[in-house]
Amino acid sequence: MILSLLRRCAAWWLSEIRLALPASVKAWGERRSQRLTLTFDDDGDGVAEIGGRRLASFAQGVVLGEETPLKAAVRRVSEVEATVPERLTLRRDITMPIAAARRLEQALPYHIPRISPFGASDVYASYCVISENRTAGTASVAVTLVPKANLKALETAIPEALRGRGSLRWRLSDAGRERLPTTTLKPSALSRRLNALAAVAITALTLCLLLQPYLRRQHALHTLQTEIAALQPQARIATNLRSEAEALLAAADFLEAERRRSPSPLHVLKALTEGLDDTTWLTDYRSDDKAVIIGGLAPDASALLSRVRSLKGVAEATFAGPILRDDALSRDRFTLSIKVVGNR
Repeated sequence: MILSLLRRCAAWWLSEIRLALPASVKAWGERRSQRLTLTFDDDGDGVAEIGGRRLASFAQGVVLGEETPLKAAVRRVSEVEATVPERLTLRRDITMPIAAARRLEQALPYHIPRISPFGASDVYASYCVISENRTAGTASVAVTLVPKANLKALETAIPEALRGRGSLRWRLSDAGRERLPTTTLKPSALSRRLNALAAVAITALTLCLLLQPYLRRQHALHTLQTEIAALQPQARIATNLRSEAEALLAAADFLEAERRRSPSPLHVLKALTEGLDDTTWLTDYRSDDKAVIIGGLAPDASALLSRVRSLKGVAEATFAGPILRDDALSRDRFTLSIKVVGNR
């Protein structure tokens, strides 16, 4: 029920589409549905017809007359139908059991060598059950054999204008269950070479079109790599200059840090000059990374130590040695170790 409804809907839809098609498309479809018919006589000559209208005659592969109408007609068809002449066939009537006749397609290859000088693989066979005698349990079968060599000879007689234009279907003039082949009309050797060259050219052009973007990218990549290789020396020079500049900056930073960390002699001398009176004499001055060592003579070394500790920029001040009294000068000989804040 459902399948029937679907078939009706499909048929209606196809009919509507067919009505909506332009007249030119309908005419083209009708032309494509027509078949070109070839009929051979006993001499191997043939006639080409389409829709019952004679187009051209040919003999031994040569068109007799103008080829233009035949070529124009061939372009409008997709199949060529050829009738095998009776003189190239072999007809035999054989009698066999009804059971074998019903499986004639399997049984016939065993009968062909008995009724003909050919093997089953050398011929095409068409058969038809003529009558059955149920009382005797036998059937009469009409068998028509077509040697494959004969079809090959007929195919060579087909003109060049018909080759390469679709399929070729062989048929017999009498009715029966035909087993003849449907082959392809192959063009001549020259046409095959020209077609092969055209196919190669089209393939090469297609490959060029397909490979063009890839080749363009490869060319751009090669150009970029060439430019990069040319700039490599300059890049190495720039890298070396950058490394040297970074090393110089690091050295400058190190020197600045050392300067800030180490006390400045001028800074220390300035502070001592401003903080000490004229009765204190400095006779020795040394400095290292940790402190400034000064030595000299003062009326009172202990009072001097207190005064030095109160100076600006002094972090710590201690005696670095014993205090010795110089009676001749009435002064204490001292040695002080002073830790000062770096010159910032």
